[in-house]
Amino acid sequence: MMEQFWYQNLQGETIGPVSYEDLKNLAKTGEIDGLTRIFLGAQNKWTIVSEEPELRELMIIIAQKEEEVLNTTEQSIVDIVEHVRNDNEVVQEPKKGQGVSPKKELTLEDLKKKEKKRLKRMEQKKKKRERWNEEAAKNNTSVYFTGIPSDATEEEVAQFFSKCGILKVDPYSGKEKVKLYRDERGELKGDGVVTYALRPSVENALRVLDQTEFRLGTGTRIHLEPARFQLKGQEFVPRKVPNTSKPLFSTKQLIEQKTSWNDGVDDGRGLRIVILKNVFDPKEALSDPNYYEDIRVDMLEECSKLGEIEKLTVFERNPEGAVAVRFRSPAAAESCIELMNGRWYGGRQLQAEFYDGKTDYRYKETEEEMKQRIQKFEEWLGVDETADDGGVDFLDAY
Repeated sequence: MMEQFWYQNLQGETIGPVSYEDLKNLAKTGEIDGLTRIFLGAQNKWTIVSEEPELRELMIIIAQKEEEVLNTTEQSIVDIVEHVRNDNEVVQEPKKGQGVSPKKELTLEDLKKKEKKRLKRMEQKKKKRERWNEEAAKNNTSVYFTGIPSDATEEEVAQFFSKCGILKVDPYSGKEKVKLYRDERGELKGDGVVTYALRPSVENALRVLDQTEFRLGTGTRIHLEPARFQLKGQEFVPRKVPNTSKPLFSTKQLIEQKTSWNDGVDDGRGLRIVILKNVFDPKEALSDPNYYEDIRVDMLEECSKLGEIEKLTVFERNPEGAVAVRFRSPAAAESCIELMNGRWYGGRQLQAEFYDGKTDYRYKETEEEMKQRIQKFEEWLGVDETADDGGVDFLDAY
């Protein structure tokens, strides 16, 4: 059974089931666009066209269709007027007892208004296309890469990119989402696309894998960038769908499975450590002795929902309000970034990112702050600076 789809039209009505070929025809006629909501029967989920990599071919058709329509704006107003006037020469059917009367001819002013409305609609379509382009970039989980050897395999590429996150899987075959581009002779061009299950993996891959050796010792470095929904010089080949009505795997199942596989495996602490910023304001701690402990409890309670935590550190007095959370598995760390980045806590918007492996978030006292702290400590001890202590300084003795 071929995969079935449903879509929502402009009136909000759900239409379907339809085939993938039907969707392509709807894209050509303008019935659906990049913001159309689509229900994927095989994956049992709603999405929008611009967010689903499997529907990328539809987006290309949509882009070509809108470009074709936009190009019609080059037609002059004179041609449009002449065309409409010719249409108006068509006579109406005669009514009973009456002669034939022509349609009322539109004035030049009417035609200008019509053209103005048409141009306005085209501008709205252009903005709509820009909107779903931005939305697609925002929700992108795919990475475009160049520089792999001509004998590379999909399995080898998947293993390379899985260092930075869990790859999305094809719901039918269970294979990880890896696309290697080929030329007209069927030979690898050296570029391709991989798709992760979660968005934070994209940023992690760009930071960790870009300009690194795909195969150690070869000297050939791979280049990475976020994948974009555009045709890169070749046609997309429709995938062959096995004759089954149910998918074999789901992304959620694979994430859970790989999380259990990764537990206890040392695959790089940097991939398991999340840095949360803007969690607190050091000034607020001055009047509350329990301030940092309350922060620690809140963060521990919230982050532990995402996976087992090995260690949580609140960097007291850090000007960025930084907190480090080390999870047991990379998948839990990815989920933490997905949930916490952009979230609000205590009137502050949080930032969440993977630890870069080098930044020291511990607060460093200035010389003046250290002197003030020592002075306050001496005052608390009741030390008299003028008293004769036998020449022994308290701090030296300590």
